[in-house]
Amino acid sequence: MLRKLLLASGEAPVLTDLTFEVNTALISGTTISFTLYRFSGFGSGSVDWGDGSDFVFATSSTSITLSHTYATEGVYRISAFVTLMNSFTINTPALTRCISFGNQNLTSLQSSFADCTNLVEVPSTLPSNVTSLNSTFRACTSFNQSIDSWDVSSVTNMAATFN
Repeated sequence: MLRKLLLASGEAPVLTDLTFEVNTALISGTTISFTLYRFSGFGSGSVDWGDGSDFVFATSSTSITLSHTYATEGVYRISAFVTLMNSFTINTPALTRCISFGNQNLTSLQSSFADCTNLVEVPSTLPSNVTSLNSTFRACTSFNQSIDSWDVSSVTNMAATFN
Protein backbone atom coordinates (compact mmCIF):
# COMPACT_ATOMS: atom_id res chain seq x y z
CA MET A 1 0.00 0.00 0.00
CA LEU A 2 0.98 3.62 -0.49
CA ARG A 3 1.43 4.19 3.24
CA LYS A 4 4.14 1.54 3.42
CA LEU A 5 5.86 2.95 0.33
CA LEU A 6 5.84 6.52 1.64
CA LEU A 7 7.00 5.59 5.12
CA ALA A 8 9.73 3.33 3.80
CA SER A 9 11.03 6.05 1.48
CA GLY A 10 10.85 8.73 4.16
CA GLU A 11 8.66 10.98 1.98
CA ALA A 12 5.84 11.46 4.50
CA PRO A 13 5.53 11.74 8.27
CA VAL A 14 3.73 9.06 10.23
CA LEU A 15 0.03 9.86 10.03
CA THR A 16 -2.85 8.13 11.70
CA ASP A 17 -5.70 6.94 9.53
CA LEU A 18 -9.11 8.47 9.08
CA THR A 19 -11.19 5.54 10.35
CA PHE A 20 -14.91 4.76 10.04
CA GLU A 21 -17.16 1.87 10.98
CA VAL A 22 -20.07 1.10 8.66
CA ASN A 23 -22.89 -1.42 8.82
CA THR A 24 -24.13 -2.25 5.33
CA ALA A 25 -27.21 -4.01 6.75
CA LEU A 26 -28.57 -0.53 7.49
CA ILE A 27 -28.81 0.46 3.82
CA SER A 28 -30.17 -0.92 0.58
CA GLY A 29 -27.24 -2.60 -1.15
CA THR A 30 -23.68 -2.92 0.06
CA THR A 31 -21.90 0.02 -1.62
CA ILE A 32 -20.18 2.62 0.54
CA SER A 33 -18.81 5.91 -0.82
CA PHE A 34 -17.00 8.85 0.71
CA THR A 35 -15.41 11.96 -0.70
CA LEU A 36 -12.08 13.54 0.22
CA TYR A 37 -11.33 17.21 -0.42
CA ARG A 38 -8.20 19.31 -0.52
CA PHE A 39 -7.34 22.86 -1.48
CA SER A 40 -4.50 22.30 -3.92
CA GLY A 41 -1.48 20.20 -4.75
CA PHE A 42 -1.16 16.55 -5.62
CA GLY A 43 -2.91 14.16 -3.24
CA SER A 44 -2.50 10.45 -2.80
CA GLY A 45 -3.50 7.78 -0.38
CA SER A 46 -4.79 4.33 0.26
CA VAL A 47 -7.97 2.86 1.67
CA ASP A 48 -8.36 -0.40 3.57
CA TRP A 49 -12.03 -1.27 3.09
CA GLY A 50 -12.06 -3.71 6.02
CA ASP A 51 -12.84 -6.80 3.97
CA GLY A 52 -9.34 -7.57 2.69
CA SER A 53 -9.66 -5.10 -0.20
CA ASP A 54 -7.27 -2.16 -0.55
CA PHE A 55 -7.30 0.73 -2.97
CA VAL A 56 -4.41 3.08 -3.76
CA PHE A 57 -5.08 6.40 -5.47
CA ALA A 58 -3.40 9.56 -6.67
CA THR A 59 -5.11 12.70 -7.93
CA SER A 60 -4.48 16.29 -8.90
CA SER A 61 -8.20 17.05 -8.53
CA THR A 62 -9.44 18.96 -5.47
CA SER A 63 -11.85 16.12 -4.64
CA ILE A 64 -12.08 12.39 -5.11
CA THR A 65 -15.00 10.09 -4.37
CA LEU A 66 -14.05 6.56 -3.36
CA SER A 67 -16.60 3.73 -3.52
CA HIS A 68 -16.55 0.07 -2.66
CA THR A 69 -19.15 -2.68 -2.91
CA TYR A 70 -18.96 -5.39 -0.26
CA ALA A 71 -19.73 -9.01 -1.16
CA THR A 72 -21.94 -9.47 1.90
CA GLU A 73 -23.78 -7.31 4.40
CA GLY A 74 -21.89 -6.68 7.61
CA VAL A 75 -19.98 -4.33 9.86
CA TYR A 76 -16.72 -3.08 8.32
CA ARG A 77 -13.93 -0.79 9.53
CA ILE A 78 -12.64 1.51 6.79
CA SER A 79 -9.23 3.15 7.22
CA ALA A 80 -7.94 5.83 4.88
CA PHE A 81 -4.37 7.10 4.78
CA VAL A 82 -4.36 10.32 2.78
CA THR A 83 -1.86 13.06 2.00
CA LEU A 84 -3.06 16.67 1.75
CA MET A 85 -6.69 16.09 2.81
CA ASN A 86 -8.53 19.10 4.27
CA SER A 87 -12.09 17.76 4.54
CA PHE A 88 -14.27 14.71 3.92
CA THR A 89 -17.90 13.67 3.62
CA ILE A 90 -19.34 10.22 4.26
CA ASN A 91 -23.06 10.85 3.96
CA THR A 92 -24.61 7.42 4.42
CA PRO A 93 -26.97 5.90 6.99
CA ALA A 94 -24.52 2.95 7.09
CA LEU A 95 -22.01 5.03 9.09
CA THR A 96 -22.24 4.13 12.77
CA ARG A 97 -18.88 5.37 14.10
CA CYS A 98 -16.07 7.72 13.15
CA ILE A 99 -13.28 6.15 15.15
CA SER A 100 -10.47 8.54 14.23
CA PHE A 101 -10.14 11.80 12.34
CA GLY A 102 -6.54 10.82 11.78
CA ASN A 103 -3.74 13.31 11.53
CA GLN A 104 -4.78 14.56 8.12
CA ASN A 105 -4.61 18.38 8.42
CA LEU A 106 -8.40 18.65 8.53
CA THR A 107 -9.61 22.24 8.42
CA SER A 108 -13.31 21.60 7.91
CA LEU A 109 -15.95 19.10 8.97
CA GLN A 110 -18.60 20.90 6.95
CA SER A 111 -21.36 18.38 6.17
CA SER A 112 -18.95 15.53 6.98
CA PHE A 113 -21.64 13.42 8.66
CA ALA A 114 -24.78 15.00 7.18
CA ASP A 115 -27.60 12.46 6.81
CA CYS A 116 -25.73 9.79 8.79
CA THR A 117 -28.89 8.79 10.65
CA ASN A 118 -27.20 5.87 12.47
CA LEU A 119 -24.05 7.70 13.60
CA VAL A 120 -23.57 7.25 17.36
CA GLU A 121 -19.88 7.97 17.96
CA VAL A 122 -17.17 10.41 16.91
CA PRO A 123 -13.65 10.95 18.30
CA SER A 124 -13.46 12.73 21.66
CA THR A 125 -10.93 15.26 20.32
CA LEU A 126 -11.54 17.72 17.49
CA PRO A 127 -8.46 18.42 15.34
CA SER A 128 -7.08 21.81 16.38
CA ASN A 129 -7.08 23.33 12.89
CA VAL A 130 -10.78 22.72 12.16
CA THR A 131 -12.48 26.05 11.47
CA SER A 132 -15.88 24.91 10.15
CA LEU A 133 -18.51 22.67 11.70
CA ASN A 134 -21.24 23.92 9.35
CA SER A 135 -23.93 21.20 9.04
CA THR A 136 -21.56 18.56 10.45
CA PHE A 137 -24.30 16.59 12.20
CA ARG A 138 -27.26 17.62 10.02
CA ALA A 139 -29.99 14.95 10.22
CA CYS A 140 -27.88 12.69 12.47
CA THR A 141 -30.97 11.56 14.35
CA SER A 142 -29.24 8.82 16.41
CA PHE A 143 -26.27 10.94 17.46
CA ASN A 144 -26.37 11.79 21.17
CA GLN A 145 -22.70 11.63 22.23
CA SER A 146 -21.29 14.45 24.31
CA ILE A 147 -18.70 16.44 22.41
CA ASP A 148 -18.03 18.84 25.28
CA SER A 149 -14.37 17.78 25.22
CA TRP A 150 -13.96 19.28 21.74
CA ASP A 151 -11.87 22.45 21.77
CA VAL A 152 -13.78 24.67 19.33
CA SER A 153 -11.69 27.80 19.91
CA SER A 154 -10.49 27.75 16.26
CA VAL A 155 -13.96 27.18 14.82
CA THR A 156 -15.38 30.22 13.01
CA ASN A 157 -18.46 28.61 11.42
CA MET A 158 -20.93 26.59 13.47
CA ALA A 159 -23.99 27.34 11.33
CA ALA A 160 -26.53 24.50 11.39
CA THR A 161 -24.06 22.14 13.11
CA PHE A 162 -26.91 20.06 14.57
CA ASN A 163 -29.71 21.13 12.24
